[in-house]
Amino acid sequence: MLNGSKQTRMSRSICLLTVALAMNTAVTGVFSHAYARKLPKPAPAAVNIPPVDTTAVTTATSQANAAHADLTAAQTALNGVTRKFQEAFNARDDVVAATNAVTASKSAYDDAASPVLASLAKTADYRAAQAAAEEAEKQLAALGADGTESAADERVTAAKGALEAKEAITRMQTTALSADPATAAAKVKYTAAAESLAKLRQQYDDSLKKAPEFVSAKKALDDARAKASAADQKLAAAQLELAREQQVHDAAVAQQLRTSGLAARVR
Repeated sequence: MLNGSKQTRMSRSICLLTVALAMNTAVTGVFSHAYARKLPKPAPAAVNIPPVDTTAVTTATSQANAAHADLTAAQTALNGVTRKFQEAFNARDDVVAATNAVTASKSAYDDAASPVLASLAKTADYRAAQAAAEEAEKQLAALGADGTESAADERVTAAKGALEAKEAITRMQTTALSADPATAAAKVKYTAAAESLAKLRQQYDDSLKKAPEFVSAKKALDDARAKASAADQKLAAAQLELAREQQVHDAAVAQQLRTSGLAARVR
């Protein structure tokens, strides 16, 4: 059994040990807290922003390209049909004869008109009219170089003057040609030949529009044109939607970058 003195010394030792342990725990807590304050805060987790999906535009582009290829093929097919009918028309005996008649009558008219116009060109009135027309053209050209708004009215007036001067020369030529019997007769033949050929061509145009092969090719072209137009509209809509989605994506990325930068400055 311990005596009183030893018990007292042991009690004091236990008390001192308890105080030391308490102080050590407190100091450790203070240092741990301070160290924890110095550690950087973890950065916020980045949100995974998926890239913009371009599948719709890629598909629409492919479809539009295919539609336009079909349109080109349909146009080529129609051109081939038209060319075949046109060649057959041009080879017809009545068409060949009418075409030759137009060529011959035009040549005869030009031969008859040439000396008449040459004689007219020597007259004083004609030379004056020609000089007036040339002067009007010069004035119009000079005003055309002036881009100011104030010259707009002057250009309109000069243009009217140049046109009237040309019309005056044309009237003089028409009058002279009509007054010459040989030229007038040649013109009647040339006009009749041209009208005959025009009638044949009109008949050809009417028959071509009713030809089954042409009708079928024309319908194929119309259908292909409609499909190409629809494909173009679909592509335009897809491109517009892609642009909208790209703006949203870019805004989200920019916001994430701003948030990350702010967090870094706070740390």
